[in-house]
Amino acid sequence: MFKVAWILLLPTVIFVIPSITESIAYGATEKFDISGVVVNNTGNSSPVGGALVTLNIRRLNNEIEIQHATTAKDGTFVFESVDSHDDALYEVFISFDGVVYRKNLGSPLSDSGHITTILTVYSASDSSDIVSIFNTSILFTDVDVKRSRIYVMEMVTLHNETDFTYIPGDGPMELLRFGLPIGSEGLYVETDIPQADWVQVDKGFALITPVFPGKHELLYTYNFPYEGTREVINRRWRYGAENLRILIPSDLANIKVDLGTEATNINIEGMEYLVVEGVNIQRNQDVIIQLTNLPDRNLIQKIISRPEKVNYYYSAPVALVLSLLIFIVIAIVRVTRSSNLLDNETGSLDEQKIIKDMINKLDTDLGIGRISKTEHERKLYVLTRRITEISRK
Repeated sequence: MFKVAWILLLPTVIFVIPSITESIAYGATEKFDISGVVVNNTGNSSPVGGALVTLNIRRLNNEIEIQHATTAKDGTFVFESVDSHDDALYEVFISFDGVVYRKNLGSPLSDSGHITTILTVYSASDSSDIVSIFNTSILFTDVDVKRSRIYVMEMVTLHNETDFTYIPGDGPMELLRFGLPIGSEGLYVETDIPQADWVQVDKGFALITPVFPGKHELLYTYNFPYEGTREVINRRWRYGAENLRILIPSDLANIKVDLGTEATNINIEGMEYLVVEGVNIQRNQDVIIQLTNLPDRNLIQKIISRPEKVNYYYSAPVALVLSLLIFIVIAIVRVTRSSNLLDNETGSLDEQKIIKDMINKLDTDLGIGRISKTEHERKLYVLTRRITEISRK
């Protein structure tokens, strides 16, 4: 009789109990609260009342769950009894003065079962005068002799030093614009500004994105035509630049820039470069870049055949290294013009290895307090995006 009863209960043990366990593990959830305050940090910080705050709950293989709350007069808001899921991502965001501000929340599994947060917003301005360029690195990466084209990579650090968020104006002249040489092709743009977009405009491209207070990285590549063995590039620095570096492989061409400084030789990752550096480039200042001794198609093409397309992934980590070390380099230039610190930088020729080494260096700098957490996150974002692109190839 006992054996018969056990046989009858066996399907229950096999099917029902696992189902209950699964429900406990994945279906049943704990509850927690999310509370916070919205603060406008333009001028004297003040709470933002009567604003709509949205909570997005993203789960694997599930539709996004959306909840709303309205801030009180003191800027506070609360989401009560929110379901806690191990596989969920929680994000709150608000639209203020035409700009969307987002913030990812931490894990709700804490001792208090409660998350508190501060959403910081800023008043908006459509004046591009509040945006400047902190660092610029221009790297001439290669020359396609067969097609007579020069390949370039530029790394720019945008700086909004104000307590306003820049928003693009209505007209094309009111966008953040970046000039390119005549005949440029193959434009690729990457930035760490969330949800940024760009459009190609006459003689360049323009960013279509708000620029929040602080520093933001912008990376873009392109190529342009040249004739003969000499090319002159006239660049207007619409937003100025506190620090400027222009580099080219020393075996590719010679370089001269009208900044009052001569090109010097440096070694980066085992490659020899000519570098010209400048500081305090003024807004709308014209800078003339001269490239000489460029490969002559009629002569060199008979000896070698260059590839139709150039792989930028080796040059990208080099450009990022230069950007990360620009503060050290500028200090060296001002004192001794020595490049020993750059010469001591080591790494592998493998692209992913280079970027991983750079990430480790970022983590070290953060650990010893050499850089802030914000700067660490900003540069880490760019590096991880680049290593993801490499792994897909």
